[in-house]
Amino acid sequence: MQDGFFLSTDYASYFAAVFALVGSLIAAFVAVQLARSGRTEERRNWLNDQRQEVYPKFVAAAQSVLDACEELPYPGARQSLAIDQLQDGYRSLVVHNAVIQTLGKRNTIKAVRRHMYTLIELRDIRLERKPDPGPDHLDALLRGARKSRQVALVAMRRELEVPDTEGLEKDLEAPMEPLLG
Repeated sequence: MQDGFFLSTDYASYFAAVFALVGSLIAAFVAVQLARSGRTEERRNWLNDQRQEVYPKFVAAAQSVLDACEELPYPGARQSLAIDQLQDGYRSLVVHNAVIQTLGKRNTIKAVRRHMYTLIELRDIRLERKPDPGPDHLDALLRGARKSRQVALVAMRRELEVPDTEGLEKDLEAPMEPLLG
């Protein structure tokens, strides 16, 4: 016997159960997707916060190493202070570099690595672990360290989405000289 649209009133409860089950599955799927996107956003925010914390520490340690390398040619008490500053800065530099290698994006990692290798070469020359290549090569290496610092800073700014970073690329074309004053 046909009762309206359904063949039997017995099937009406089954249809209601199937629709309720499908609705529950759709709701569960949507909830899982929302939770997953929330975790992804949380992770992205955490990574960005960690980068904002470690990048300035790396830059400070790198600058400490560069300053010490520039001061080492002068004899006397300043030299022993510069050696201590160089060693302390280098230890801090290695730690912060390891964190950047873990948290950073590819372009930042490459720029930071290049800057670090330049500083390591300077450090080794200044601590007489490598032969002194002469003043011309040393000056070129110091200019290279300043340039690699700027490249690393631009990569960090770009990764952290700091406004007006694009204009800094043009400044990298200009020769890097020490700041006087």
